[in-house]
Amino acid sequence: MLEGELLRLEPLLSQASQELLTLRSVESALGELGADGLMAAITRFFDSLQELAAQPDGRALQEQAIWAADTLARHFGDLGRSLRDLDQHLRVEGQDLVSQVNNLTSEIATLNGEVEHLTRRGGNPNLLLDRRDQAIAELSELMEVRVDQVADRAGVVNVVAFGTPLVVGNTATELEIGTVDDGGLGISVKDAGHYSADLSGGRLGGLFSLVNTILPEVRTKLDTLAGEIIHNINVYHVQGVGTAGDFTSITGWRVSDQALDTWDAWGTHLQAGTFYVGVTDGNDATTTRYAVSVAASDTAVTIAAKLDALDGLTATVADSALRIGVEDATRYSFEFLPAPITTLLGGWSGTAAPTASGVYTQQQDELFTFTVTAGGTLGQSQAVTVEIKNQANEVVGTLDLGLGYAVGDRLQITDELYVAFAAGTLTARPFGAGWGTAAAFGQMLRVGVALPSQNGGGVRVLQ
Repeated sequence: MLEGELLRLEPLLSQASQELLTLRSVESALGELGADGLMAAITRFFDSLQELAAQPDGRALQEQAIWAADTLARHFGDLGRSLRDLDQHLRVEGQDLVSQVNNLTSEIATLNGEVEHLTRRGGNPNLLLDRRDQAIAELSELMEVRVDQVADRAGVVNVVAFGTPLVVGNTATELEIGTVDDGGLGISVKDAGHYSADLSGGRLGGLFSLVNTILPEVRTKLDTLAGEIIHNINVYHVQGVGTAGDFTSITGWRVSDQALDTWDAWGTHLQAGTFYVGVTDGNDATTTRYAVSVAASDTAVTIAAKLDALDGLTATVADSALRIGVEDATRYSFEFLPAPITTLLGGWSGTAAPTASGVYTQQQDELFTFTVTAGGTLGQSQAVTVEIKNQANEVVGTLDLGLGYAVGDRLQITDELYVAFAAGTLTARPFGAGWGTAAAFGQMLRVGVALPSQNGGGVRVLQ
């Protein structure tokens, strides 16, 4: 009975010890016990911004804010690398632990044979039994095991772990570690290739928990924290002006009369896309936002012609420069800030408007279509689902917005794209095509998203 209780408790203790040891390494990387931790870096950064806001022309305060921002960015980068290195270390350690498991199961199987042989000859197998019990105890430190007595074989035991017989009589089954579909760790009978992540107990169980659950959660929380800081700083940064006021002119190299994809340093890296110009009419304080498409074969002259065709704008190429202006400076103004444009479907009754924000840094543009496949009240109805398809009309995910969804919570679409829903009701009809981070709405509408791939373009909601 005592041995059975030890076999039950030892895996729990070993798993907790493995997790605690690794989490102490994470704590050390975060540095929260010292003065140079992540929270201290965040506090210094925002303190420097507050000081700069009180004296924006102060050169020393400007440099202090830049230094604090650089320190914070490097801190996040160092944390990311530390977590990645820790993940790799744990995977290597997992290989070593599985080798230890295989050695122990082989030893137990061999001792089974010796115990049975000696018992049948009338000898005393106590020393062999002690060695086998010690091997089983060491195995239980590595993983949770069950030991079964074999009724018709004197002194022989079978050992089972995660539903797999590891020792049957005097035969041992070897294990190996591999990667499951989501990149986590899995364990399998050697050469079987069927890896399972469902392993708990012992140092291996703790290692699986760390690699498959705990460390990814830490990385996700750090990514979320960094993303929120980046997003909110960018929201204010994009509205800022220089110490001499807003831009009156932007300078650059001389404009070529050749196609854009022939310009130096651009070439084949240039991709077709769309940019947006907002023209404000001061007479009625309305802003009209225009989409201007650009092909790789366009020239500065053809782009100028597209801009010049917009109401209120003038554009021309003169003295090797693209010059953009307004027809009447006392009436019109223009800007290039992204803003949402929506086209509502028939029967629209919602009051929430979609919003998009963030930076998209992938190399491939994409368009997502969202279709309500089961309608209802968000977070309250039993089943509210939205199907997501990519530009190739392939289903890439399904969002569960029914019972248990907390309105406003972000749901991941891709590595860089998220969507969130405000309180409201969805009807089972197609209602949109892709949006970026933190889009929030509660009824049917059509929203498109342009994901410019050049220079980390922003996410925008389009017509």
